[in-house]
Amino acid sequence: MPTKGPDRAEGPKRLIKLRLSGTRWPMPRGGPVRQRFERHARAWPLRRLSDALQAILKAEQDRKSTGYPDEAIARRICLALASSARAARQRR
Repeated sequence: MPTKGPDRAEGPKRLIKLRLSGTRWPMPRGGPVRQRFERHARAWPLRRLSDALQAILKAEQDRKSTGYPDEAIARRICLALASSARAARQRR
């Protein structure tokens, strides 16, 4: 039986850690990953997308200016974005 690759759930965690550590990971220039990202971004109303980006920037500022662990800040922003999306779906 072939060995399994890295756990898929670990991928987003690694990206969050890379981003919070200040390591730059550019968006792919093309292909299915970028297309999926753009499709998801277009699904958000501009106001909600703007609010989400502001919250993400605030989380990044918190990471750089507070003594809170990076993982705690990342978890908090992920939970906030998820609950915001859930609330928006319920309002529809």
